[in-house]
Amino acid sequence: FSENQNLEIANIPLEVSKLGAGAFANCLNLKVVSLPDGIKEIGFNCFFNCASLERISYAGTKEQWRHIKRGSNWLAKAKTTEVVCVDGPIVVNPYH
Repeated sequence: FSENQNLEIANIPLEVSKLGAGAFANCLNLKVVSLPDGIKEIGFNCFFNCASLERISYAGTKEQWRHIKRGSNWLAKAKTTEVVCVDGPIVVNPYH
């Protein structure tokens, strides 16, 4: 999906456990991403430069989020640095 300028919403299917490196990089119009609680890994530069990204929703808890492996710069240069979990929002480090 990288560099897809038409993509505004990404609903990741339940069976997906890993988002690869650069999967959504430079999707400048991506605004909303919904992640299932089965996500185990988010790759390097996955959401890099998603300048319009306003919301990342995660179907798990804050504690589950802390166990997800995130590659470097996974959220760098994105509009948001917050993930909304089922038990509330959490501020994340966009670089790891």
